[in-house]
Amino acid sequence: MNPTRIFVMEGTLQKISGSHDQERHIFLFNDCFMYCKKKSGDQYTCKGVIYLHQITVEEVDEVSWKLKRSDKNLVYTFYGKTAKDKQIWTNAIKDLQEKYNSTRVKPPEKKNVQSMVMELNLILFFGKIN
Repeated sequence: MNPTRIFVMEGTLQKISGSHDQERHIFLFNDCFMYCKKKSGDQYTCKGVIYLHQITVEEVDEVSWKLKRSDKNLVYTFYGKTAKDKQIWTNAIKDLQEKYNSTRVKPPEKKNVQSMVMELNLILFFGKIN
């Protein structure tokens, strides 16, 4: 498990799969959305993990929403029992995405990388530049 992963919330939602619905227990962490099938007691089988930085949340109707993956052509549709369930889950996911985007280290711009490579080549060719 990722040492920076923080548990946020859990609950039961319905996942639409083809022509039928599947009850899934959801574990939301600061970086991912894990959906599981309940086995017995407190035991679950993980059916999938969706990383929050790879999805967009799209509202469908009063109680359902879609998670669209940007890295693959996949769409997951979930719904709760009430509009409040939907609001709680979608707001939590969007808040976590916003925190992730505001705190992650962004890669340097392409021109900066190129200038760094040029500088490194100069250093290797001429020695240390002062």
